[in-house]
Amino acid sequence: MFWKRLLWFASANNCFKSGDLMSTLQLTIINADKHSRLSVFFRPLLAFPHMIVGGLWGFFVNFLTFFQWIRILITGSRSEGIWNKQNRWLAYATRVKSYQAYLFDAFPAFGSVPKTEPVTHMFSFTKDAKRLSAFFRFLIAIPAYFVLLFLSIGAGLILFFAWFALVFAGKYPSGMFGFVLKYRQFSARLSSYLMYMTDQYPKTA
Repeated sequence: MFWKRLLWFASANNCFKSGDLMSTLQLTIINADKHSRLSVFFRPLLAFPHMIVGGLWGFFVNFLTFFQWIRILITGSRSEGIWNKQNRWLAYATRVKSYQAYLFDAFPAFGSVPKTEPVTHMFSFTKDAKRLSAFFRFLIAIPAYFVLLFLSIGAGLILFFAWFALVFAGKYPSGMFGFVLKYRQFSARLSSYLMYMTDQYPKTA
C-alpha cells in the first residue's frame, strides 16, 4: 500500500517526467582508438589526488545542497548561485569517476572545466522547482537507487574484464565502454536529482 501511494504521488507530481533535453544532465565521452596501458595500470594511484580534492569539495557542496532544499521548500525556486556551485563540483566529480572507470586517459584538470579530456558536460539551470517533489525526493528516488545498484554490479564486472583488455591490448571494447558510460551518465543524473538541481527523474537514455 505504501509503495502504491508513493508511485501515485510521484506520477501526480510529474516526478517521472523526462522533460526537455537540457534540463537533464548530458554526459558525452569519446572512446579513443588506443588507450595508454601504463596509465590504466596505475589508474587508482593516479586518481588518488582527485579523490581527496573531490571529497573535500563535495563536503562543502553538501551544505549548499541543504540550503538549496530549504529555499525550494519556501519559495518553490532554486538559487542559481548555489546551482552553479553544485554544477561545477558535479562536472568535476563526474570527470574524475569517468577517469577512474578508464573511459579516457588524459589526466583530469582540477576544477570544473576540462582541458584535454574528451568529455562534454551539458546541464542547464531551471529556476522553478516542485516543493512536494523536493520534500519527498529521497523516497521518490528509491526506484532509481535499485537501477543504479544493478548498473553498479554490471559495471563492476565489466571494469574487471576491461582492465585486462586495456592493459594487454590497449583497447576498450565498444560494448563495454558503452555500458560503463551509460552507468556513469545515470549516476551523474541521479546525483543531480538528489541535489535538487533538477526535477527531471533520472533515466538511462
